Amino acid sequence: MAVRNSILLTWRALLAAMFLAATAVLLVAGVTIVVLTPRWLGALLLAGALATGFATWFEGRVLVVALQMRKRRRRDERLRKTATS
Repeated sequence: MAVRNSILLTWRALLAAMFLAATAVLLVAGVTIVVLTPRWLGALLLAGALATGFATWFEGRVLVVALQMRKRRRRDERLRKTATS
C-alpha cells in the first residue's frame, strides 16, 4: 500500500511539473508571437498557456490534498498503535 501511494504521489508531482513547464513554454512563445506576427497564433498559444496553467493549478491542488490525506492517515495509524498498546 505504501509503495502504491508513493508512486501515485510521484506521478501527480511529475504531472504538475510537466504542466508547469508547458505553461512556461506556451506563455513565452505566445508573448513572443503576439509582439511579432501573426497575432492570432500568439492568442492561441496564450489560450493554451491559460489552459495548461489551470491544469497545473488543478494537479497541484490534488497533490496537496493527497499529501494532507497521507499525513492524516499516518497520524491516525500512530494514534491507533499507541492507543492499543
